[in-house]
Amino acid sequence: MKSLVIYAHPNPFSLNHSIKVEVVRLLKAKGDDVKVSDLYEMEFNPVLMPEDFNLIFSGTVAEDVKVEQDKIRWADRIIVISPIWWTGFPAILKGYFDRVLTYGFAYTVDESGFGQPLKGKKALLISTHGQPESVYHDGMYSSFVDTQDKGVFGFCGFELEEHKFFAGIMGSTEEQRKAFLASLKDIV
Repeated sequence: MKSLVIYAHPNPFSLNHSIKVEVVRLLKAKGDDVKVSDLYEMEFNPVLMPEDFNLIFSGTVAEDVKVEQDKIRWADRIIVISPIWWTGFPAILKGYFDRVLTYGFAYTVDESGFGQPLKGKKALLISTHGQPESVYHDGMYSSFVDTQDKGVFGFCGFELEEHKFFAGIMGSTEEQRKAFLASLKDIV
C-alpha cells in the first residue's frame, strides 16, 4: 500500500512527533511505500490567496499545491497526524486543506451534483489534545466527526478508517505516552 503521512506540529519533542515517527516505522515494517508531508518542516504556505483562485479556475494550481496533490494522487491512504487546537485543525493544516483539496481535484460540481475524484482512497486521522477525555465527550468528538471526518474527508470521497483521539496529553505520564504509541500498531 502507498501511504502519505500529513503531519502538522511544530515541536520535534512533542507526542505528535513521536506518533509520526512510530507511524512511519510501522508502515515501513509492513511493507508500505511511505511519503511524509511535514508541513512545518516544509514551511508550507497555508494562506489561500486570490491568485490561487485564478489558477484553479484557469485549470492549474501553484507548484507547491501541485506537489501535494501529486502525493495524494499517488497514495492509497492518507494518515493525518495533528493536535486539536481551539477545537480544530492547526492553522497550517486547515490552510493545507484549503489550498490542496481544490475544486476539480478533490471535488467537482455539475448539473448532476457533487463529484468525488478521490473516491476510494482511505483516510486515518490521529489527533491529540491536552484536555482530559471527559471534556471532549460532551459533544466535541461528534463535532469533530461532522466537521473533519465527514465535512472534509467524506465530502472528498475518502473512506475513513478511523479517527483516533489521544486525550489528556498535557498531563500525561511517560507510561501513558508509551501506551499511546504502543496502541498505534492496532490502527496502522
